[in-house]
Amino acid sequence: MSLFGSATTSTGQTTTTGDISKDVALNSPPEDSISDLAFSPVSEHLAVASWDKKVRIYEINDQGQSEGKAFFDHEAPVLNCCWSPDGTKVVGAGADKAARMLDLAANTTTAVQVAQHDAPIRCCHMISNPGNAASPLLVTGSWDKTVKYWDLRQATPIATVECQERVYTMDVKNKLLVIGTADRYIDIINLDNPTTFYKTLQSPLKWQTRVVSCFTDATGFAVGSIEGRCAIQYVEDKDSSSNFSFKCHRENPPNNRDISNIYAVNAISFHPVHGTFSTAGSDGTFHFWDKDAKHRLKGYPSVGGTISSTAFNRNGNIFAYAVSYDWSKGYTANTPQTPNKVMLHPVTPEEVKPRPGARKTSYLPTLAPILIESGMHRELTNYALSIDRSIDHSKLLHPSLLPTYRLQIQKKKVIKTRSHFPAAAAAVAPAVFCTQHRANNVTQVRHIIDIWQSTGNQNICLVLFGQDRITSRHDVEDGGVVEGQKKGAFFVGPPPKSVLELEEKFYKEGYDLGLSDGAQAGYTEGSVFAVEKGFEKLLELGRLYGKALVWAQRLADSNIPPLNQTGDTEDSTGTTFGNNRSGVSDEFLIEPALCQVMPALPEGSRLAKNIQTLLSLLDPATLSLENTEDAISDIEDRLKTASLKAKLIQRALGERDDVSGNLNPHSGRDAQMQGDGSGSIEDISSLRIRH
Repeated sequence: MSLFGSATTSTGQTTTTGDISKDVALNSPPEDSISDLAFSPVSEHLAVASWDKKVRIYEINDQGQSEGKAFFDHEAPVLNCCWSPDGTKVVGAGADKAARMLDLAANTTTAVQVAQHDAPIRCCHMISNPGNAASPLLVTGSWDKTVKYWDLRQATPIATVECQERVYTMDVKNKLLVIGTADRYIDIINLDNPTTFYKTLQSPLKWQTRVVSCFTDATGFAVGSIEGRCAIQYVEDKDSSSNFSFKCHRENPPNNRDISNIYAVNAISFHPVHGTFSTAGSDGTFHFWDKDAKHRLKGYPSVGGTISSTAFNRNGNIFAYAVSYDWSKGYTANTPQTPNKVMLHPVTPEEVKPRPGARKTSYLPTLAPILIESGMHRELTNYALSIDRSIDHSKLLHPSLLPTYRLQIQKKKVIKTRSHFPAAAAAVAPAVFCTQHRANNVTQVRHIIDIWQSTGNQNICLVLFGQDRITSRHDVEDGGVVEGQKKGAFFVGPPPKSVLELEEKFYKEGYDLGLSDGAQAGYTEGSVFAVEKGFEKLLELGRLYGKALVWAQRLADSNIPPLNQTGDTEDSTGTTFGNNRSGVSDEFLIEPALCQVMPALPEGSRLAKNIQTLLSLLDPATLSLENTEDAISDIEDRLKTASLKAKLIQRALGERDDVSGNLNPHSGRDAQMQGDGSGSIEDISSLRIRH
């Protein structure tokens, strides 16, 4: 007999929305708010802690039928409960400042006190005892700002750890103990050294921590907060690029898109087999997620009340959730109609299996130097042509960039269509070619594939961004094309190993999901859009950097003394610039005198200072290439500031804002609005003035 009598998919379930019509209620539930659920690690027994001062133990059969087996009392509301590793003991922790244990193997109904704190005990967990496997240890966390370790045979703790604040939540997996406290502190302990914090950090979420839950492999943990947001956090710094957060348990009123109703994330539970996880909140919904694919596997409709706690059983085929008031709106919202029940949801593999081939990384940080230099290549070329089309603009490039640049020119001679390859990968291997060519049909894509294959280098990955979707997947499968959704990306050939082969699998998954479910296409398209925006921002950084390099060199060339003068010049700060008297550091200059054919820039300390500031903002060596929110925000802030600074310099020089987009920037109506070319920042001749 299958679980709950049926293994078939209900008619109320779709590929993205789950069905709760087959969920079964637990018999004889608690009489007050339910605070915690915990499954036995060895059997189908469920412990339920509640505010009615009791811990109840239920037995569940394959049909979802439940029967109460035991219970024990506290002197105040019970806030947490847990099982011993062998499933013979249950511990409850409560507002009576005590932890009490019931030994099920002893066939007794009386619980004994095994721990004591100076304030209510909020959390408890049992862990293996390295010195005596038959006698596990108890870990308790309290509002008295301490975590204590207890040998159940002793009346006093064997160790105490002082925390910064009150303990709100705690979880343990293998050797990993994670503690969430007030003021958003998160303490991490390696149980090989249980009395010392391995690491302490602030929660990546901006509001009060509600719950922490450890990954099944103990490499990290999830954090939920009262702001309807969840964060995935890895313990080791080397994995920090995989940290991220996402919004959940929010709803937008139908008549106002600018306002969201935000609900607390009350519970996070990891699946014991697949490593995926659930979130549940005050909005009365629960969802299953795949953290590695950054994807919601299944969402479920409201259950008719807030969900205060959740738990998977040992095999992961039963998901228990408590529909009970969570006190998020104070005592006035706790009405007699508020439900108190525990529901059992039969879990199918399709609901919780992770997406195949997912990776825990993003390739944009890896490609950032390539994209920045690609944008710099393009801007150096376009800017030089906009000044004088007869310039041999290849001389504008740094010597290290010339091999890639020449390869780019060689490939452009081969292309006969509108395809355009901005220069890519600055003398690094494997190279990456990227294009924003409109891949409108298979023929054009095949033409680009032929060019890629003609390089003879199978370490090169071709990245195509297309505005339109190729209609026939079979026409391109044998050519190695992996199709994305509309406004998507196409990856041809083996991607760079430095990217961990993420691209091919990511977009293949997006394609398959798009075919199977139209609703899923929105997620895929949104992901691809985010990738495109990342490419665009990094290319724009490179474009501005190239423009700043030209300005710096023109300023330096305009200040070079006559050839009969020699010797170094030292500025007032003691910095040696050689023959460079521009005020711009030598490290930012191109090969001297290459820009002398362009119009000279006027001398001026303010102009030099602004160019130097712009170069410092855009210097690739100072960019953080981690895949973190802070790094992304830093790049966005730099790009915004650099764009404003570039416009300021352009106005001072009397140039158009978009020089690179027009080969003759000094023609037409705009020429009447230019500055006087003096380099004065106060030049306002380009502004529209109402007389």
